[in-house]
Amino acid sequence: MYILLIILVCFCCYLIWMVSVLKKNSAKQVDSTNGLLEYPNKSATFESTQSYNNYFVSKEAEIIFALLYTEEEKRTHILDISEAMYESLVASKNWRNSLLTLIHPDRCSHPDAALATSKINDIYSRMVKYGE
Repeated sequence: MYILLIILVCFCCYLIWMVSVLKKNSAKQVDSTNGLLEYPNKSATFESTQSYNNYFVSKEAEIIFALLYTEEEKRTHILDISEAMYESLVASKNWRNSLLTLIHPDRCSHPDAALATSKINDIYSRMVKYGE
């Protein structure tokens, strides 16, 4: 009799835990088209947040979003682009290669990976052009 009571209590605790986990996970929904997390509170915008990492499902999604959907100044900040990269071909090449290892279409399954890769190459060609 006591064993059944213990099993019943354990089962109830498990159900309570599962409900809390499901409520927590239902607050976040992933938009499969761009890899962003959608929160029920839509009042927070990308520009007004302090930490962007809480709004993306991966680092790759954050980089692709920064490349394709942010203004020049925000993009420069998010992607850590500095003036030294425009002056040094080695620094700009290292920057480009570090990003391409993350978001190249051969490695990343994000639907906009190819477009973001071309954007990185455009930025890199500007760096090389101004570096000469």
